[in-house]
Amino acid sequence: MREAFGTSFVVSAVIIFVAIFIFFFVAGMSYTKAFKTKNRIIDIIEENGGYDETAKSEIASILKESGYRIKSGNPDCEKIGRIKDIKQANGDSFENLTQSSNTYRYCVYSIKTNSRGKYYGAVAFMYFDLPLGFGTMEFPVYGETKVMGEY
Repeated sequence: MREAFGTSFVVSAVIIFVAIFIFFFVAGMSYTKAFKTKNRIIDIIEENGGYDETAKSEIASILKESGYRIKSGNPDCEKIGRIKDIKQANGDSFENLTQSSNTYRYCVYSIKTNSRGKYYGAVAFMYFDLPLGFGTMEFPVYGETKVMGEY
């Protein structure tokens, strides 16, 4: 009887270890995908010299090719930590350039400062689908372009 109890404990420990390993593997894959998406958005904005119609169509095609998640409604990116910091900074002007008609959930912001000039911020999201119908968790990944001109 003693050996049966010890074996079940070891099997339980192995199952928990494997579940934790799988969780970190899936989290890493999801973060990598969101990070690459955010970097591609930033690259497209820098190549086009801003967030114009050409950049919007290129971003849409890149997101479609990469299999980025389609979700209705625009996310409230202003609640993200870095965005709140920018809005509270002295003398900075902040404008959300993405529209609610976007098929993909990402945000692009134009940020004008008195000291550095104009640059853009981009937010992409990483997703976790929770099992057993608990829904989806969404985490933002934020990045900025280089300064793209004088204020």
